[in-house]
Amino acid sequence: METLIWADEIANAVKLLQDGSVILYPTDTIWGLGCAMDSEEAVERIFRIKQRPRTSPLILLVSSFAMLRKYVNYIHPRLENLLEVHSQPLTVIYDKTKNIPHYLLNDQKSIAIRIVQDPYTQELIEVLGLPITSTSANITGHPFPKYFGEVSSEIIQQVDFISTYMRESREERQPSVIVRCDENGELDFLRM
Repeated sequence: METLIWADEIANAVKLLQDGSVILYPTDTIWGLGCAMDSEEAVERIFRIKQRPRTSPLILLVSSFAMLRKYVNYIHPRLENLLEVHSQPLTVIYDKTKNIPHYLLNDQKSIAIRIVQDPYTQELIEVLGLPITSTSANITGHPFPKYFGEVSSEIIQQVDFISTYMRESREERQPSVIVRCDENGELDFLRM
């Protein structure tokens, strides 16, 4: 039922993403700036909007395990289990990736990826058919927005699309947990 409510908005957002636009949208954590992962120009725009150094990489959001497997060479069983049972959104830093544009990888050739849990964001990614490059919707060094009302006008004025989903909500959301998993399945929690 909800998917039908969002259908027109998601179709519009996807068209803009396919054309290289930057969107402002709610994720399963906080409000974010996003673009299609295959648009290098849009990725560079996000860095400019955020005033973020190029050395601080963005993350990828995927809609499912199936999509994650298209971009990661190996998911350790311990990590896969954690992803299935973890109650909070979980962003994982992967060292062995595939099919990811070079301009998204950090100096170590790794990238952070999260399987989103929010149905709106999942649908947006599914309809787009590829991951969304994402980051928090704030100027670097400023507090992240816990809900839409905290997104600065400086950010709002620079995007091509603003989601209506969750715009009126005052639910305060937090960034995801971040973890790295080595080849032996040892987990290192970098942000709780």
